[in-house]
Formats: sequence, C-alpha cells, structure tokens
Amino acid sequence: MKPTVVRADEGKKISVLGDLQILKLTGKDTDGKLTVIMQELPEGAGVPLHTHSLEDENFQIIEGEVEVCTGDKTYVLTSGDTIYLPKSVPHSLKALKDSKLKINLVPAGIEGMFEELDRLPAGPPDFKLVTEICNRYGVTFT
Repeated sequence: MKPTVVRADEGKKISVLGDLQILKLTGKDTDGKLTVIMQELPEGAGVPLHTHSLEDENFQIIEGEVEVCTGDKTYVLTSGDTIYLPKSVPHSLKALKDSKLKINLVPAGIEGMFEELDRLPAGPPDFKLVTEICNRYGVTFT
C-alpha cells in the first residue's frame, strides 16, 4: 500500500436518500481496513434505529448539532464532539441543525451499500428496497 492523499475538494460525491456524502477513503484506498466519509445532514435528516454487524464506526461533528441515540442513552453532539459506536450497538442519528460529519468505519466495505443507495431513483425511497440493500451489508433496522 502507498499513502493516499485526498484533498479537501476531492472524493466521490454521492446522494444517499437525499443526503450528500463524499467518499474520501474506501476499501480500495486502504486495503479494506477503513472507510472515511464526509456527510452533510440538513436539519431534521437522519437515520432510524439500526445496527451494523460488520463494522465499528465513529462520528465526529465538524459543524452543527446531532442527536445520537444508542437505545438506552441519548447524546447531543456539537462541533468537535466524537462518538464511537462498536458494531452490534443499535443507534440512530438526527441532525438538530444543518450539520457536517466525518464518519470512520472499520473495516471498509460499507461504501458499497452507500453507492447502491445512491443509484436509487429520486423521490421518496422504497423502504423495502432500502432494507434489502442494507441487509446485504450487515445493516439491519430495528
């Protein structure tokens, strides 16, 4: 492996159910070890309660305010805050203000799920199809 540099304005831009994600590093860049994503969430946007069975993840709030629920606890995170979520811990997130996040996922691989979700037609998502795609990558909704 060689070092990989991704400049601030670089990365693969995708729309995941209407939210902008920029894939900064993928498994191809890190020999399958790590995925790094920058995500923009408008106020009110988020992800319902779900569980990853394959990867640990952490979110760092770059700007804004995000509520993260882990089932038994709720955290309100603001600029500079970071949360680590081990695999198998159910969690949800919701932007309380327009927010930007840096997401690290270990190991890599889940970027394939986000790329599949990016290919869905515009408009209200077909939750059954979204669930099928996510399940293929070890992500289940509770």
